[in-house]
Amino acid sequence: MNKTLAKYFFLWILILSFDLALCGMVKIGEKAPAISLMKLENREYFESEKLLGEKNMVICFFSTWSKPFNKEIPNLIKMSKEFDDDCLFLLVAVKEKKPLVRDYIERRDIPLQVVMDKFGKTIKNFGGKEVPMVVVIDKNGLITYHRTGYEKGDEIKLTEHLNTDLK
Repeated sequence: MNKTLAKYFFLWILILSFDLALCGMVKIGEKAPAISLMKLENREYFESEKLLGEKNMVICFFSTWSKPFNKEIPNLIKMSKEFDDDCLFLLVAVKEKKPLVRDYIERRDIPLQVVMDKFGKTIKNFGGKEVPMVVVIDKNGLITYHRTGYEKGDEIKLTEHLNTDLK
C-alpha cells in the first residue's frame, strides 16, 4: 500500500511540475505580457502598453556578463537603425544593479533604450530562464518571434522576420 501511494504521489508531483513549467511559457501569436519597468537613465517607467498600435517592439533580455549577448549587441544596434521607423528596440537588464548596467552601456556607447528587470519577474513572464532572450511584439501586442540564446546567423533570421512578418 505504501509503494502504491508513493507512486501516485510522485506521479502527481511530476504532473504538477510539468504543468507549472508550461504556465510560464509564451507562444507565438499570444498576447504579450505587459512590461512596466524603470528606465536606466531616469526614474521614469517604460510601459509597453503605451506603444500598442504605434510601433512593433524588439525586446532583448540581457545581463552584462553574458558572452552571447556581447556578441549579439552590435547586430541589434545595426538593426535598430535599419528599422527605426517601425520598431522600438528595448534592452531589459535582468537581475543587474543600475550602476553596473549604466557603466556597461556607457563604455560600449549603446544607443538603445534600457530598462531594469531588477528581480527577474518580467523575463519569467515571457517564459525566459536564460539570457539573451529576444522577443518581438507587433503593434497589436502579439508575440511574433521568441528566441533564447544567440548563435551566429540568428540576426539574419530576426532581420527576415522584421522585413516580412511585420510589414
